[in-house]
Amino acid sequence: MNPVVDGRARSRPLPSTSPNPTGITQILFRHRRDIAAFCIWLLVLASVVSWRRGVLYSGGLDSTVVLKAVIAVVALAAAFLFWRTSAVRRPLSLLPAVIVGLIVVISVVGAFTLGAVVPNAVLAVRIVILGATALLVLAGASTETAVATLLAAMAAVGLFAAVTGIGSIRHTGTQAGRLGGGIPALEPNELASLLLPPAIGLLALLMRRGLRLWPVLGVVVLAVLIGFTGSRTALAMLLIGALVALFVSGRVKRVVVIGVVVGLAALVALLSVTPLLSALVLRGEGISRLLSLNSRTIAWNAVLALPKDEASWWLGHGLSMKSIHVTHQYWATQVFDSSWFSSLAQDGVLGTVLLAVFAIGTLVLVVRSRPARPWALPLVVTLLIRSVVENGLIDSSATFVLFFIIATAVWPGRRAQRSADSARGMQPIDSVPSTAQAVSAR
Repeated sequence: MNPVVDGRARSRPLPSTSPNPTGITQILFRHRRDIAAFCIWLLVLASVVSWRRGVLYSGGLDSTVVLKAVIAVVALAAAFLFWRTSAVRRPLSLLPAVIVGLIVVISVVGAFTLGAVVPNAVLAVRIVILGATALLVLAGASTETAVATLLAAMAAVGLFAAVTGIGSIRHTGTQAGRLGGGIPALEPNELASLLLPPAIGLLALLMRRGLRLWPVLGVVVLAVLIGFTGSRTALAMLLIGALVALFVSGRVKRVVVIGVVVGLAALVALLSVTPLLSALVLRGEGISRLLSLNSRTIAWNAVLALPKDEASWWLGHGLSMKSIHVTHQYWATQVFDSSWFSSLAQDGVLGTVLLAVFAIGTLVLVVRSRPARPWALPLVVTLLIRSVVENGLIDSSATFVLFFIIATAVWPGRRAQRSADSARGMQPIDSVPSTAQAVSAR
């Protein structure tokens, strides 16, 4: 008998040859907004990270500067499209943007008084583009999506740079033995600054969710790479970030506490029986160089010695001032390596006061925000401590973008943001687990 004639055979479903409806296509479609935000941040990072080691932009045009500008504009256009296609465009607090804008304007005015408008106007426009891009992404997505995808993009760029930079580790000079970026060509400290925030984001997840394989593996990989960069500041901030995350996470699972104690004990044992600590802290350069913070205090003293009876002391010399002339040294100029002394030189006392309001206000508001505190406080504390010995708090940098997003999320206007997220059916916009989990998933 032909089985097709039989009713039971006809009613039996034939084997399906169509793709699994819950396969990769459905997953990509379901997370399309996250992927779009991630790609926008990749463009943003490509426009701000260094493409050439040891080169600081202080004016002029070349192919690299033009290409990075094009990428920044493309990222802005993509962010506008992201915002335009969002189901709900939530209102944001514009106070952080106003403060940053005032700082930039002060620096441009200071540069104008010194006749150096063009290069400083270019740098000011770059910061404006970065800020606008960040605001558009944040207005078109929840805070958790914006922060998590930015951290994921930082980790992706940092990991790729680290892998491609292994073969170019220098064996001589002041950077001997330190891991830098290959593609893009990042200095060791800049590579560490990209890898540190994602590691802290994963630590915040571990403190809240307990020890899980992928977040633990992610923290270990990122921590090892940070160690290979030889960045003392980043390693110290990793420890501080872990402690802050531990203390603000509320009820921590016992397995996490045991893991932290065991990890600290292993670290102390390692440092006690090996010369690793002295090699990392001194780098074979002597205690005097360490006490001068790798000669940073020389540049800082030069900034403090600038004439205080001139307009430039109050308005600054412009954003293009990346270094300062030093005396009684065998080198003529030195970079600031501090967001605060950079601010004092670039936008003067007025700009530095505004920066202090911006930084302290953000820290206080993060501490007061119960939902944001577990994930934002470790990031903000480490960013602010690093800002003392590293540039980037007001600059075309990943540090600026991350801090600016957190500030915009916690400054006045949170009720409007929360109601907009609720209307869209989102989780709380500053949910710690989903934020860190998105980082580990990428």
